[in-house]
Amino acid sequence: STEGYFSKKSKASYLVNYRYSTLALMQRFVPSLEGVLPKYQDLSFNIHVPTKAGDFGLFGLGGSNLAEGTTPVADSSQWESSGESTNFNAQQQLGVVGLRHRLLLGEKSYLKTVVAVSADNYQDFSYRLRPEQNYAEDPYDDTNFENYAVRLHSMFNTKLDARNTLRVGLIASHLDYNYFYRNKDWDTDIWTVYFDEGGNTQQYEGYAQWKHR
Repeated sequence: STEGYFSKKSKASYLVNYRYSTLALMQRFVPSLEGVLPKYQDLSFNIHVPTKAGDFGLFGLGGSNLAEGTTPVADSSQWESSGESTNFNAQQQLGVVGLRHRLLLGEKSYLKTVVAVSADNYQDFSYRLRPEQNYAEDPYDDTNFENYAVRLHSMFNTKLDARNTLRVGLIASHLDYNYFYRNKDWDTDIWTVYFDEGGNTQQYEGYAQWKHR
């Protein structure tokens, strides 16, 4: 991670942070580690730029995660259960980026606005080895979930006096989704699609808050 000012003459600042899975790093040097170890990484940042037209900010977050089982041995004589002939691969991704603005309206009031775009995806794929097909990989479970969103949040805050503060705001959201899931019966080899749907919707929220001390 790193943070600081862009220059000595500017009040604009930044913050950047990156992470990587400790267990995934250990697995490279300790091969005896077994089981489903999470392998993830993410990057986040926050940039603040004060101007005469208000304070601007740019922020974001992106990450991915991978979980996978142990590759099955292509020899049915070594399998003690049906589960030892299967494997899976599950992946997740997430991304968010946004822009915010804060404008002072006198000494007691300000207007804050945030626009953000986000997306996330989940995929899960499972298969089994078929001895009668020369241990070919036979998929039997398939999942794919996708979500997208665009949101706008605008809020006005004013301090009426030393004991009372008033805040009103509006949140507008546009949401998109695509969901798919199917599973295959091991005995009949017939796929069943449980859902294959997509769509979008909008949501609007208004609120008011009065705080008295």
